[in-house]
Amino acid sequence: MQFLIIEKHKNYLIGFNGINKVYLYSKNNEIPLFSLINLTSSSEYKLKFAALESSFDFNEYLKNKGVIYGLYINKFNYLIKFPLDFNKIKHHIVSKFVSSLLFKETNYDSNLSFKLKNLNLIYIFSFSGIYLNFILYSLKKLLSLFIKEKNASIFSFGIVSFYLLLNINNYLVIRVIYFYLSRHIYKYLLNKPYDKITHLSLFCLISLLIDHYLIYSYSFIIYLIYSIFNEYSTLLLSRFKKIKKKFISSILIFIVMLPFTVNFNNSINIFSLILQFFLIPVMKLLFILGLISVYGIHFSFIDYIFKYFIIGIGYISFDKLSLYISSFNQYVITLYYILLILFLTQNYSQSDFP
Repeated sequence: MQFLIIEKHKNYLIGFNGINKVYLYSKNNEIPLFSLINLTSSSEYKLKFAALESSFDFNEYLKNKGVIYGLYINKFNYLIKFPLDFNKIKHHIVSKFVSSLLFKETNYDSNLSFKLKNLNLIYIFSFSGIYLNFILYSLKKLLSLFIKEKNASIFSFGIVSFYLLLNINNYLVIRVIYFYLSRHIYKYLLNKPYDKITHLSLFCLISLLIDHYLIYSYSFIIYLIYSIFNEYSTLLLSRFKKIKKKFISSILIFIVMLPFTVNFNNSINIFSLILQFFLIPVMKLLFILGLISVYGIHFSFIDYIFKYFIIGIGYISFDKLSLYISSFNQYVITLYYILLILFLTQNYSQSDFP
């Protein structure tokens, strides 16, 4: 049996045989990502894992990725061995925290994950696409002070390209690459207006054609919904000043994410909105410092900041102020977003915008 390794984790791999995805267990997990292997000896077993304390269901996670069964790797040989082991490079150049922030290697059974979940803030660690976009466009703006904007766009992408390469199997990173490059190709090479909604639709359609199991991925669904509402509300928020605009934008994010927050936590808490407003800028700063460390400039105090961040989060408790709600079904979620669209449309039509 031959498999292309499409995901690599601490003690398991995800292999693709051209038809199905398979969970591959190996005690000595030294097989590089994107390698093509031939299993000469293996044994099949049913996938069944105990639920974690954080309520993260690994069985459901694998099922939603389209992984149908598992194999123990007893013996194998390489048909093609990928020359770079991205996981070894990541763990060699960055700390455990930076790895979790930059490379989405989060321990879902950790105390931090459990606490963030209870505070409705678990998704701030999943906003790596937003942090990466922030860095790319901030770097471009900074370089534009010294060189032409076109060259600044190229150099900013080039500077971040090493990180992008290390994280190339991350759907969020692929998404950021596509939109950054397509936007600038339209602007500088084709000299045509760029319609983000059209490209959003195209990118999502191509993604689903390549892997239809993405439709079960929260990262795919949340990004699609967030992007649509973000574009929808840009003009609506343009009349506000910067600080007020950011706060209203945070409220909108909270409202847009509400069905997923309820389904993930079975509760909502308005104080998580306030925490989100203050924590996301902190996470952006940590993301920048972490990204710099990928290039060999280490800031040891990042780990201390993260340590006290965990301690601080541990003392925060709004349990008595939480409103516990049953999970929404698909019909309620659909109705919710229809009503939200109608509400925003009504507010836009009654505004002073042309």
